Amino acid sequence: MARICLIACVRLKDTRKMRAGDIYISPLFKKAREFASKNFDRWYILSAKYGLVHPDTVIEPYEKTLNKMSRHDRQTWSEDVFEKLKKFTKVNDEIAFVAGLCYRQDLTPLLQKRGNKIWVPMEGMGIGKQLKWLKEQNYAPNRKTHLKEFYSILKDLENALGSKRVLSECNGKMKWPERGVYFFFEHGEYRSCKPNDLRVVRVGTHMVSKDSNATFWNRLRTHRGTEYGSGNHRASIFRLHIGEAIIRKSNGDISVPTWRKEQVASAEVRKHEESLEKQVSKHIGGLPLLWLEVPDRPGPDSDRAYIERNSIGLLSGLGNPLDIPSKNWLGNFSSCDSIRKSGLWNVNHVVYRYDSRFLSVLRNYVECAAGKCLPPKKSIAPKDWYLADKGKDSIGQMFLFSEG
Repeated sequence: MARICLIACVRLKDTRKMRAGDIYISPLFKKAREFASKNFDRWYILSAKYGLVHPDTVIEPYEKTLNKMSRHDRQTWSEDVFEKLKKFTKVNDEIAFVAGLCYRQDLTPLLQKRGNKIWVPMEGMGIGKQLKWLKEQNYAPNRKTHLKEFYSILKDLENALGSKRVLSECNGKMKWPERGVYFFFEHGEYRSCKPNDLRVVRVGTHMVSKDSNATFWNRLRTHRGTEYGSGNHRASIFRLHIGEAIIRKSNGDISVPTWRKEQVASAEVRKHEESLEKQVSKHIGGLPLLWLEVPDRPGPDSDRAYIERNSIGLLSGLGNPLDIPSKNWLGNFSSCDSIRKSGLWNVNHVVYRYDSRFLSVLRNYVECAAGKCLPPKKSIAPKDWYLADKGKDSIGQMFLFSEG
């Protein structure tokens, strides 16, 4: 599977004959070109005159736009571009549009019918917001390197623990940390650059509220459900989102009107929800996980919060993950835009611009888990990270039940 980006041509052009990738000189095109070069395997230009153009193709400047074409001419243009795309792409490739509606309106249905997954990262944004979004995306040129380091650290953690563990096989008698961070993986979900390696699908922690006394295992047990397969989605936002996705995937075969509607439920309501709760428990129970002891004090500025927030930000890439979810991933059926775009069962911090310094903090705690050093006696995250980062995380937990 390849990731392809299609960028629309713009009015501002150089007056000389040159490479198509250089002839367009507007700030928006230049930032889009940088974004495509850093984040995709290949990229092409959607030219009103030339159709699908490789950036290395030499073209003449021109004055033509799809905005002034008739609908019939745009449809013909789209069909021509589609035929060219079929020669250079495969049916399982993801295709992203950095282009206005008239450039993708008739092309998108053709690609979707073919089987391509379509992504429009800046859909609905004005020019100003597009420029800002692209600037943020281009901010982290080393994201691939950071992601590689992140997974290398998790591999060291896996070696320290002995292996990943499947949640359904875990119990309270195991040696759990009092405080920590967990990383869930999912069967069938693989890293784009390493198709045999599972990708992380959720990062979480606990005790990030001041004076919180919830234990690490209790948090995992709440997500897992009971030993008998039931559970309570009102106590776990993770269960809530899994259950909702199962409902939506069933296409009407499963109906649980009370799901996500009430914070307190009667015994009768819980009985009606039991079958779905068991399906949720089965799904979550089958997830492999790793966990890391991070024993600093509870609080929103703790090392656990620092690791959690930045791990999610790195994995999500502001809604542009480098590791793309498979077409069969259950999260694709979520009604939550943040889940679908990030490829994570997280909604907090998925549009957070990560601080790569967190990798050294993560590595330090993994080395402690491996017995290479003693746990620090106080927080080792940058002292000002929490105050400095206020306002950078532009999405919060906009749902009925909070993680806690």
